[in-house]
Amino acid sequence: MHPLTVYTKTAKGVLETRSKTGKLTRELNRVFLMVDGKSTVSQILTKEGLEEEKLHEALGKLEADGYIKVFSAPAETASRPAQPVVELEPIEELELDFTSPELVAKLNVEAAARARAEAEAKARAEAAAQALAQAKAKQEAEAEAESLHNA
Repeated sequence: MHPLTVYTKTAKGVLETRSKTGKLTRELNRVFLMVDGKSTVSQILTKEGLEEEKLHEALGKLEADGYIKVFSAPAETASRPAQPVVELEPIEELELDFTSPELVAKLNVEAAARARAEAEAKARAEAAAQALAQAKAKQEAEAEAESLHNA
């Protein structure tokens, strides 16, 4: 990872900060919050005070999980083998501007839908647990009544 590489948050990353699902560890969250689309890896290293290896590991994990992506990187040196050419999405389809009202509205709708789905799933799980507890209590009561009847 080149020290002049700049990372930016992806839409998934922005959703993570808005919904606060807690999927990121404390250390990953600290590094994620330092990613701003302007700071280089070396600047983040200086600000964060992490070991270089741990920062590279955290950035690699965040990138692999889709929370951040490379915004800009310096040209590779000639000593490195050439990478295969990869076709990129048209620039109109890239989500780079997280300040646009349309994107913020879309992210808010997605976050609300996710929160609603999680709440519904939690309610279903609680109802199932309650039904299971009632069935177990009923079964125990019937077993106790039968044992008293037989005694």
